[in-house]
Amino acid sequence: MVVVEHEMRIAAAADWVMELGPGAGAEGGRIVAEGRPDEVARVRESRTAPYLLAAL
Repeated sequence: MVVVEHEMRIAAAADWVMELGPGAGAEGGRIVAEGRPDEVARVRESRTAPYLLAAL
C-alpha cells in the first residue's frame, strides 16, 4: 500500500518511508531518502528527518 502522508506519527509507524524532493512540482521528483523510519531520520539531506526523528 502506498500512502502520501505528512503526519510524522503515521510515517514513524510505517514499514518503509520514501521522501521525494527536494521541493514540490518542478522542483521535486528525486528520492531524497528511503528506508525504515529510523534510517530516514538520519539522512542529512532530508527535510523530513528532524520531524521524523522527533516522532520516533
